[in-house]
Amino acid sequence: MTTEQTRDDLVRGGSLSRLHWFVMVLSLSLTFVASYVTKREVDARAEATFTEDTERSLGLLSEQLHHYEGALWGGVAAIQANGGDVTDAEWKVYAETLDVVDKYPGANGIGVIHEVAPDEVDAFIANERLTRPDFEIHPPHDQPEFLPITSIEPLATNSAAVGLDMAHEANRYNGISMARLSGLAWMTGPIVLVQDEGQTPGFLFYAPWYDRSTPPTADRSANFVGAVYAPFVVKDLVDGALASSQRSVALTIRDAGEVLFDENTPENEDFDPDPMFMRESTLQLYGRQWIVTTRTTLGFREAASNSEPWIILGAGLLIDGLLLTMFIGLTRSNRRAIRFADDLTSELTHNARSLEQSNVELERFAYVASHDLKTPLRGIGSLAEWIEEDLDEFLPGDEAPGDVRRNLGRLKHQLERMNQLIAGLLEYSRVGFTDEPDATTVDLAGDLNDLRLDLDLRHNQLVLCGPPAVKTTSASLLRQVMSNLVTNAIQHHPNRERAFVQIDVEITGAQLEFSVRDNGAGIEEHHRQRIFEVFQTLGGESTGIGLSVVRKIVDRRGGSIDVESEPGRGTTFIVRWPLADIVATATNGASSNDTATANGTATANDSRTTTDPVDQQSDTSKEMSAV
Repeated sequence: MTTEQTRDDLVRGGSLSRLHWFVMVLSLSLTFVASYVTKREVDARAEATFTEDTERSLGLLSEQLHHYEGALWGGVAAIQANGGDVTDAEWKVYAETLDVVDKYPGANGIGVIHEVAPDEVDAFIANERLTRPDFEIHPPHDQPEFLPITSIEPLATNSAAVGLDMAHEANRYNGISMARLSGLAWMTGPIVLVQDEGQTPGFLFYAPWYDRSTPPTADRSANFVGAVYAPFVVKDLVDGALASSQRSVALTIRDAGEVLFDENTPENEDFDPDPMFMRESTLQLYGRQWIVTTRTTLGFREAASNSEPWIILGAGLLIDGLLLTMFIGLTRSNRRAIRFADDLTSELTHNARSLEQSNVELERFAYVASHDLKTPLRGIGSLAEWIEEDLDEFLPGDEAPGDVRRNLGRLKHQLERMNQLIAGLLEYSRVGFTDEPDATTVDLAGDLNDLRLDLDLRHNQLVLCGPPAVKTTSASLLRQVMSNLVTNAIQHHPNRERAFVQIDVEITGAQLEFSVRDNGAGIEEHHRQRIFEVFQTLGGESTGIGLSVVRKIVDRRGGSIDVESEPGRGTTFIVRWPLADIVATATNGASSNDTATANGTATANDSRTTTDPVDQQSDTSKEMSAV
């Protein structure tokens, strides 16, 4: 990928992409889904609680009435056991034993009703007045029979009901008539109890009893004697059976469209005008059908309220907000980074061009300066030779000072050294100006043979292991690197006669790797980087430029050079040289012994049998330095 393509990608990353919006939409969707699902679960749990509370309330109400039925049938059994009738005193004992007020909350009391024929009314009243002088059957009515209450306990709270005739009012009369006909416990429709000062809706609960002294007939009414009954105020019944503290629903009870009990009114402090749940149920109770409406209350709403969905929604929205903020921040940072990179790139490009221009100018200056320095040096050299010629007759004489010839020798030596420095500087400055676009074959074996002649070396002092020729686009530079490394090794060997240099060449892919190994004095570790610096030398008469030229060439080619050395055991320079086009013209060990001898090189097998360079080095401990 090019730099321009990379920048285009970064620019596109400087704005919210489809991926960013996809992540945001996905995150918001997951947030709302999680909140919705949690809300559904919370509502489902609340609805289950409402249903459970409603069923429990209806069950308790029905169970309480069944409990009261048992008390009525108990009164019937007590009367039957007493011979078919009971006195006020006997009934009081039964009621107190039953403890009806405390054990049967909601019931105002328990009483006895007798059926009285019209022709027996006077005798019945006279008999009752024996124990209760003010006894009266009331109020008057048009029915052909009388059904007065004769006994009720506790009497103190129910005295107004004594003598009350059930036949005077339709609901009371219909209820006891159905009980008489069916022989079952029966409830009346809605009534107002005469003993209830609050005039709240109520009902009567009957349990009939019959004359067992005569054979039963198909018509139960013929044997009907009376009934045991209990008066109820519905409010007291609900409070007794279903205390509001024990339930979280409010009730509305209707019978035949008439409201018996209603908690769902604004006057109720727990009233919820918008209930979470509402349900209408039907209770079949002793001949009556009660419609019970249950609604949730404010207390239920508070208990059922759960902040978990809102927490999830709020947390999700917060995270989404943070994501959006982060995305926007990242895109802004990316844009700022691009602007900064553009500015920095522009500045760096400008600086690089300036530096490159400066380097070019410096190298050209060094080249021109070193070239121009040769002219005065040649003039000085000529002057020295003329002086020496002028003094040629004078110097051999006894009168000539001895320092004159020595100083002339020193002058020529310094001129030679200066020429070497200028030559090295020219060589260093020329690196980079050489352009070799086409690949050229490098005759490694021939080049090393020339080096052997130039350095006056024996054939076994400089050997080559590897292909004798390679093809590369930088042939002259490669020759220069190898020549400088070999010359450096020979010139700084402590014993030139015992000097030995081995060059190992290997081609791997698009890279040439060769090493130049000698048996010289070696280099101390702290000097191994210093030797590549210009004009740096560790001793001797070298200019300090040869290895600098090697490093510069290798760096310009994009290669690398490493040094391995151990004082007293020689030095190895390892060069990795990238080649654009490499062709090995010979393989290792392919040359004949005659060819190796003719070229002055050794094959790979020959080099392995050569005496170890360490064994050939001298005892001199002088360090190897740059040329």
